[in-house]
Amino acid sequence: MYWFWTNPFPSTLIWLLMMGLVTLGGWAIASVHFELERHERVLVGFGLGLAMFLWAANWLGRWLSPYSTFILAGLVVFLLGLASLLKRPGPHLDIGDWNIPVWLLAGLALGWMFLKVSIGTGMFDEYKNVALISTLANGGIPAVAYFGGSQLLLYHYGFHLFGASMMQIGHLMPWSAWDLSKAIAWAISVLLAGLVGKRFLRSAFGAAAAGSVMTLAGGTRYLLLLLPSGFLQSMDPVIRVFSSNTDTANTLSKALVSTWVVDSGPPIGYPFAFLSGIFPPYTIAHGGEPTISLLLFMLVLLLVARGRNWASVVTYAVLFSFWGLASETDYGLFAIAWAVGFGIWLIRFPLFRFKRPEIDRVTVGLLASAPFVLIQGGVFTAIAQKFVSADLLHVAAASAGAASNVSASGFSLQWPPAIVSAHFGVLPVTNPLALFIAILEMGPAVLFLPWLTYDWWKSAKKDNWLSTLLVLISWSGLLIILFFQYSSQRDIVHVTGSAVRAVVLLLLYRLDQLWAESANARRPSIFWAGAGAIGLMCVSGLVLGGVQLSATQQVMLTDHYGDREATLLKEVWGRLPKDSKILGPTSEANILTGQLTGGILNPPGGNQGLVWNELMKSPTLSQLIQQGFDFVFVDSAWWLRLSNASKRQLEDKCISVFAESGDDTSPFFLKILDLRGCH
Repeated sequence: MYWFWTNPFPSTLIWLLMMGLVTLGGWAIASVHFELERHERVLVGFGLGLAMFLWAANWLGRWLSPYSTFILAGLVVFLLGLASLLKRPGPHLDIGDWNIPVWLLAGLALGWMFLKVSIGTGMFDEYKNVALISTLANGGIPAVAYFGGSQLLLYHYGFHLFGASMMQIGHLMPWSAWDLSKAIAWAISVLLAGLVGKRFLRSAFGAAAAGSVMTLAGGTRYLLLLLPSGFLQSMDPVIRVFSSNTDTANTLSKALVSTWVVDSGPPIGYPFAFLSGIFPPYTIAHGGEPTISLLLFMLVLLLVARGRNWASVVTYAVLFSFWGLASETDYGLFAIAWAVGFGIWLIRFPLFRFKRPEIDRVTVGLLASAPFVLIQGGVFTAIAQKFVSADLLHVAAASAGAASNVSASGFSLQWPPAIVSAHFGVLPVTNPLALFIAILEMGPAVLFLPWLTYDWWKSAKKDNWLSTLLVLISWSGLLIILFFQYSSQRDIVHVTGSAVRAVVLLLLYRLDQLWAESANARRPSIFWAGAGAIGLMCVSGLVLGGVQLSATQQVMLTDHYGDREATLLKEVWGRLPKDSKILGPTSEANILTGQLTGGILNPPGGNQGLVWNELMKSPTLSQLIQQGFDFVFVDSAWWLRLSNASKRQLEDKCISVFAESGDDTSPFFLKILDLRGCH
């Protein structure tokens, strides 16, 4: 019931063959168009091929059937790699690139471990993620906000296309596709972080250090436990604890000595003191964007300024535009940092761009990605749509002599400056206690940012693009969250987390330089302070990672899902007509049918939403027919809440049962009622 919704053979082999073509294509493109070290080409090629595959699928899915979409997307990457090889004279690929047994074995071990943890947990599955995989796999590309509407979904669904390919081509269940896709991306992310360490820290130890730090580093909230209990209790009126579960303590002093109560978590609960509402460690990166963000960030660091020819511009454009679809926060911060950094370089060195074409290629690729980002779907496109709608609304309001106040982006100015934590809410920096909590939530590495910035500015003539990029990403992210607030308060923490990650990597890079510079001398105290800060931040990742291992001994489909849901999915997924309209619990119906039922999580807005809510409370056959519904998704919980009159309406003789799992006599059942005979 966990793995496949139908016979896995030969579908699984076809998916593996497709991914093999993606890997070969990415390997060829990376080898031909980028200056990479031998040990980097295969892993970078896989990451690059995966990004290009998902980008192509997002476009092809608009015109082709779901199966053809993913198969052709894989072929596109392979053919681009083949074309790159045929165009370049001389030897192209070196089979010796695959002679990286330690890297490959480490990737298999990391992927297997994370997969076991993901199989045993469901708390980060979030119905939105699993529902997106199911609906995308069934042809819902691009993702829209509501059934039958044109407004695109304001969500970074790029990574979910990977799981969707597994479900459509490999016949995996949506939850197994979600877990497996996360495990693969997580393992590759850590390996790419190791490659970044090996290149910039110039040693095998640097590879292990960078991979470990990027995996384990998180906030240091647990340091609050070292404070006197009386002082902690005095902070309770100032610092409020926000939790999605009422069982979690709502005061700081109590929450710090309790576990985080979360549905479908590991058997051993997460200790609240080791979590962070701003910068959680990568060991618990079970969501969609957190899992793919590190992969893409490390991939970009490995490819930037390595373009061998102008054909690399096309690759940059595709990679950056997919980045905007899968992790708009990181893409936006990178774009801001690159633009500012490039401007600084041009001011300091007027002839710079004529001396460094490899930098120009990145700039052109970034500029070329912008139009795609605005029309491809996802967050930026949805915001652009809202801006257009807002402009039209303003015009209509002005012509009618009325005022219109529409905030399309969701951002607004914030004063006093504050940092937002997903667990503590808004933390004004003008309040010393709130600022202290915010620093611990981010980790002490942020305290080194002024020194790192000063050190970078002093050595700017060295033309170190990595330091420049990381410094500017760090400041861009922190300044945005200090002075701007977002309509969805918890979502803006992604900006802070990306900034802190850049600070940590920059600090690690600078500490390595200090170590080399003072090899035969006494190392400065700031070196040991920085190393200590990174060490303190890695404690949370070790603790939370150890807790997660307790989940490896159990299997969980997803939050509150079991055999009855899996049975219904096997019977009905992909069988309903694409344009059919379904009434029912949105997330559950989306996941099990592959059809968009209302919205991913919510019923439609406006008048349609009012009708939907009324029908969910007391459905009548005449209203269902009048509103054009073809099916009704029934679960036992909803059925028990209905009045007897409504039940009789749904038992009319013109209604047939399209699929069911269990029956009315069992305490739990699911069924899909077919209303088409009543039209």
